[in-house]
Amino acid sequence: MSSENNAVLQNATVYPNPTEEQKKEIISKLQLKPFVNEGGAPVNRITIRPENSENFQFLDNPEVYYSQSNNSFVIFGKFEDSSVPQDVDGLRAKEEKTTVTKDPSEIHDDLAVQADAPKMTREERIASYTNTDNVVVDDAYLQEYGNGLTQKQIDIVAKQTGCQDRYMIFNVLMEKKQDLINSIMTVKDLMQ
Repeated sequence: MSSENNAVLQNATVYPNPTEEQKKEIISKLQLKPFVNEGGAPVNRITIRPENSENFQFLDNPEVYYSQSNNSFVIFGKFEDSSVPQDVDGLRAKEEKTTVTKDPSEIHDDLAVQADAPKMTREERIASYTNTDNVVVDDAYLQEYGNGLTQKQIDIVAKQTGCQDRYMIFNVLMEKKQDLINSIMTVKDLMQ
């Protein structure tokens, strides 16, 4: 997380460029506490590497908060792509890769869901994803129930997490609105 101390954030949600009012509402509603590294040092950079990419995405001097109630992180800021020249705004705007973005109504929806969601134990969460009906997550199933979800997205989560339960991955991706990063973090958490 810092230049001297690397760590992995599990269950992280990124809100790029929220207003101060939105930040205050998110922090209050989710009862977030500022997160710092051991020894009290602030997080000075978060770096991720997208699947099948040589490039990294990074966020310098992020605002990182932690919620003990649902064991998750909230990050305020927008990731930059390391392959894009930082001094050429026009070029950067054209080449910038898509990151997790949410408009204010989506932020409010997320907050409402998180605030109202009953807190489940890990075992209850795993049980909620159990394939009791022996569903086969194939192209036909994705076409009918996947809302645009693809086998490639499921494969990415499976490869990153080592999980072979495609039904669990399907349900996590749908729950996380096909957000690959949050889905990977959630499945990793369930697999531990």
